[in-house]
Amino acid sequence: GRRGGGREGADAQPAADALPFACMLCRTPWTVKSDPVVTKCGHHFCEACACAHFATSKRCSVCNQLTHGIFNAAKRLREQIKAAAAAAAALQRTASDDEDDVGGERAGLATSREPERSKLA
Repeated sequence: GRRGGGREGADAQPAADALPFACMLCRTPWTVKSDPVVTKCGHHFCEACACAHFATSKRCSVCNQLTHGIFNAAKRLREQIKAAAAAAAALQRTASDDEDDVGGERAGLATSREPERSKLA
């Protein structure tokens, strides 16, 4: 029999970390406002880029396979984009909170060290 235990479907889908960070045509990085689509061959494009390319060629611009005009919503990529945006926002909030705390500590340290500096001078 065949080896691999029916993993063909799993191999056909790239790992989440293998998803592209930008449209493969215009190279614009994905944002939460992006509208990425995926071809049957697994390549990701902006919907506008995919449709514009399809108007001139019926083949994928990456691997040259026929697309038959089938562009599905890239649900996994959209989920990853939303998760990355949420993580970045949380990190930004944390960094902002830390800056407020560090700023207050620095002010306290500066005033407490002033007398020490004058003693050394």
